Amino acid sequence: MKKRLVITSLISLILVCILLINSTYSIFTTGDVDENANVYTTGNLDVTYMLSDENVKITNTTPLSNDESIKIKPYRITVVNNGNVAYKFNVLLNDTSTGEKIDYQYVMTQVGKLEPKRLNSCDNNAIISDVVVEAGRSVDIDVRVWLASDIKNTEIGKNFYAKLSISGVATYDSVSSNNSDLRADELSLASSYIADIYNDGSDIKDVYIANDSNKPIVHLNSSRGIMLDNNGEYRYYGKNPSNYVKFNNEMYRIIGVSEVLGNDGKKESRLKIIKNGYSSKNIDYGVNNNDYSVSSLFEYLNNDYYDSLSSDAKVLIDDATYYLGAVDNLGYASDFYSQERGTKICNDCDKDREVSFVGKVGLMYPSDYMYAVDLELCTVNSSEYNSDSCIGSNWLSLEDEFTITPSVNNSSDVVSIRNGVVGVGTSNLKNRPVLYLKSSVSIVSGNGTEDNPYNLEIVD
Repeated sequence: MKKRLVITSLISLILVCILLINSTYSIFTTGDVDENANVYTTGNLDVTYMLSDENVKITNTTPLSNDESIKIKPYRITVVNNGNVAYKFNVLLNDTSTGEKIDYQYVMTQVGKLEPKRLNSCDNNAIISDVVVEAGRSVDIDVRVWLASDIKNTEIGKNFYAKLSISGVATYDSVSSNNSDLRADELSLASSYIADIYNDGSDIKDVYIANDSNKPIVHLNSSRGIMLDNNGEYRYYGKNPSNYVKFNNEMYRIIGVSEVLGNDGKKESRLKIIKNGYSSKNIDYGVNNNDYSVSSLFEYLNNDYYDSLSSDAKVLIDDATYYLGAVDNLGYASDFYSQERGTKICNDCDKDREVSFVGKVGLMYPSDYMYAVDLELCTVNSSEYNSDSCIGSNWLSLEDEFTITPSVNNSSDVVSIRNGVVGVGTSNLKNRPVLYLKSSVSIVSGNGTEDNPYNLEIVD
């Protein structure tokens, strides 16, 4: 007969306080947790539970979409099995609220890279079940909790308090496990640095793109010149934010933190940089060609330009997936972003044309340019962008240059920036190389100003 030892171990990991006051949603206060690991030992079982941070802090203060929840730093539970039998357990979000509670359908949870869940869909509040950690192994579990974006005004004045609990059994069964999805996609070291600056406690304003309630909201830390856009990506914006970085013994600037697929198919949030000035040569795409991946410009940037980089610079960058969805030439930043990552091709292009490629050096997207403006000063679409309040509040605005994105018009038209306005161009334009840093790159010094740019270093 198989022996089974039932164990229930409650760990006070997260104190979530959601308090809705007036018409403003204010969520998640800080709770303290014991810095010591929780240990259970009996017979052939020796399991240690620990949390990566002594103090649990959830810094977000507004309801979020599932895509925006990346702004929340996950809390990590580490379960170490030092025994010689496997351990199977569930992770529960236990309600400790008193008084009138927020409806569970508006409490969102996510474990690692798994699909987000509403708490009311979780049986017995188990946000994940039957996690197995084999004898002699450990497992990391990342957990995020936030308010759903569709929360109703009927929830104003209600509260939600909870703590994470773990309930499990030791088992002598022969079991195997694959727990890779229980860890969240992590920001790279340098990306985390930028995210921490954004979340530094400064006032963060929620602004509609185009002052239109039908357009997505972006979140602006105006004192830092960093936004969290509606796609969950951090971006520098405004006239002259502190985003200068030393790369290849030259000055580059940080566009922001973007979610990237590498050539191994792994999704990461990595730092995206652009040369502060144009490359040494003006190279056209080529005759009747708006496909960057097979263009003369691609060949130049991924060969001549790349080869000119120092070995210290090359070690900081890696392959990334760049998107080549064709776009209409009018719209707002969010419109461009979705089309760039879409499957549309130009009207007279081969129907089998690829809409992405993997490479080291690219160009900026039209959405990069549009998101770089101060949206408190400029709320017009790209066709009306020719004002001082728009061009003058966009740090990416220089002269006339190519983007990486084809136009839907025809196979010759490339979306370009001309006199600070998004349009189309086919020749005689400049280019600024764009690269993604490796996730192992850290910012080691500097404050991001032109006089004291950030310095980068690989951290093993």
